[in-house]
Amino acid sequence: MLGLRQHFGMLMLASLLCVLPTNASGDAVSTDPTKASKNDSSTVQTSTTQQPPFQDQLRERLIGNWVLTGTVAGQPTTHDVKAEWALNHQYVQINEISRELNEKGQPKYEATVFVAWNAKTEQYACLWLDIIGGLSQASIGYATPSKDTMAFLFKGLDAGDDFHNTFKYNAKADTWEWLMDSEKKGILTPFGQLKLEKKPR
Repeated sequence: MLGLRQHFGMLMLASLLCVLPTNASGDAVSTDPTKASKNDSSTVQTSTTQQPPFQDQLRERLIGNWVLTGTVAGQPTTHDVKAEWALNHQYVQINEISRELNEKGQPKYEATVFVAWNAKTEQYACLWLDIIGGLSQASIGYATPSKDTMAFLFKGLDAGDDFHNTFKYNAKADTWEWLMDSEKKGILTPFGQLKLEKKPR
């Protein structure tokens, strides 16, 4: 969202979401063959191995056209959001654009987000690309599978400086919440509280 330069930005092609391996802590593991040990050959091979499309009911519920409302950094905002399957059903691609305009008449915020399933680590992965730009490992968040929640943790470049973005689905209302918190030295500070409702047809 607007002002997330220190947390989000461009990282790499969206396809890396399905093949970038992580360890138990969610840290990326090097895929440089010159640094791989003899017992770690699978790490290098992963980048050329295609995983089968994953039929995921939780991500399926993201598909559609939504209106996002709520607050970011204490400021009210409204965005239009479209989510659809992409690239052989490997990713949910989310296109987000704010209705608020800047002084040039352009949207104040735009983002393209990819939500994937990493079969190797059995984790969700989220790649967040937006107009803020930037390039860092902190652009990818990981989440452990849950019935109705994808709680993504974006680990910051500095130890203890992380960001949480929790996608929470309400089955009864057929709505989503995006709950954002910055974390510094173990202390969480609310950053954004957003609700996604289906756009009227």
